[in-house]
Amino acid sequence: MLHIDDIDVEAPLERDLIYLRNRDVPGVIGKVGTILGENEINIANFSLGRRNDGAASEPREAIAVVHVDGRVPDDVLRKLEEIPAVRQAKAVQLF
Repeated sequence: MLHIDDIDVEAPLERDLIYLRNRDVPGVIGKVGTILGENEINIANFSLGRRNDGAASEPREAIAVVHVDGRVPDDVLRKLEEIPAVRQAKAVQLF
């Protein structure tokens, strides 16, 4: 279990992954999947967590850890960051 900025995410830390910070609004997962699919990047696992506090009228902050089958090019990360709800997209390689 990861605990980042008061957000819990249950995700193993291994191999290639994408760390996303975003607003918890509809459509983010679909857009992420579409961008990765269009760039032939296979998703092995998708783990989500969101902040439990905050006003009900405001979108909560969320974190996604996306395990992928290989390295993620910088241009794909830029496309992910172009999703309006995404605030940050980082590629991480762990061994």
